[in-house]
Amino acid sequence: MGIYTIKPWFRDRLAGLTEALTRRGVSADQVTTAGMAAAVLGGAVIWLGDRWHPLWLAVPVLVFARIAANALDGLVAITSATARPAGELYNETADRIGDAAFLGAVALVSGVPPALAVGALAAAELASFIGITARAAGGSRRYDGPMGKPDRMAVIALAGLVAAFLGRSSAGLVWNVALVVIAAGAVITAVNRYRRAHRELDRRSEGTAPGGAGAGAPGDSDAA
Repeated sequence: MGIYTIKPWFRDRLAGLTEALTRRGVSADQVTTAGMAAAVLGGAVIWLGDRWHPLWLAVPVLVFARIAANALDGLVAITSATARPAGELYNETADRIGDAAFLGAVALVSGVPPALAVGALAAAELASFIGITARAAGGSRRYDGPMGKPDRMAVIALAGLVAAFLGRSSAGLVWNVALVVIAAGAVITAVNRYRRAHRELDRRSEGTAPGGAGAGAPGDSDAA
């Protein structure tokens, strides 16, 4: 499951901030927008950091801002009783833009083959697509790891920190290793999500068929 396993703990830490935002009338969509802005700014920092490496020290901060906003928007929607399908659509769209901003920017770093960055982004989006489509098909939203969104953002944050300290001579290598880890992990994640979603959907189909033995069977327990 990757970093998603600590999501309940992380959300509990944000309870006070959630209440403060709700009292001030901040909407879930505004929090989602803030997270997307942090991701776009993070991409800009990665790009500009190729010219002045200390800028990459800001990458972990912006990664954390994105992840925190991603947890907060759902909490605000629930606390304020404003959760709605259109908000979920906006959230998922913002997530895809955020991934593109961070991973796409790495393609602009010296010594990084653009094809590697594009491949990592494609693998990440495939894993996300399967996770979302599983629910659209009638199953659970899949959060299986090992390389979900928080995990790949953690890799990006670590790469930015290490590259900032190592400087120009090793920065390209650091970012390349990060992309390989993300790409490989995302492919494994896509396979895990597809297999488990397929199994769950098959069970549900059997349960709804006349005389199906699996009627009423719950989905996989590892769905978040």
